[in-house]
Amino acid sequence: MNETTDKDLRILCRKYNIQLNGIFIADKIEIIREGNTIINLNGNSHWTCVIKEKGKYIYFDSYGMPPTKHLEKLMEYEYDYNDEPIQAINSSSCGFYVIAFLKFMRGKADRRLMDLFTSFFSKEYLHNELVLKRFLNKE
Repeated sequence: MNETTDKDLRILCRKYNIQLNGIFIADKIEIIREGNTIINLNGNSHWTCVIKEKGKYIYFDSYGMPPTKHLEKLMEYEYDYNDEPIQAINSSSCGFYVIAFLKFMRGKADRRLMDLFTSFFSKEYLHNELVLKRFLNKE
């Protein structure tokens, strides 16, 4: 199991020099600030993130799901998101996918960069876990 806690995610952000606004539960967040924000969808097990840059938003969910209605409203209904799943539903690696995504994006809310990131992955979810390891082992 690869489950991560908010403490684990903070440690990983420091390790990879990811500037972080904070880690929030989706329905408790009140504003999305410029930069990187990690969001737990249910307060328990699934991590996602938002990058805000110059009023643009990128939402990332390794299951390829759109943001919740609450998050959508906070992003002013103007956002891009990945709609292709790269993580198996029975995998607990979502926190690591979020860290790899934020590391790759370097604070840029750029659709093309997000598409490039997801292009490294396939429908072969077990293979994607190996790709994820490679992303995180590169310094």
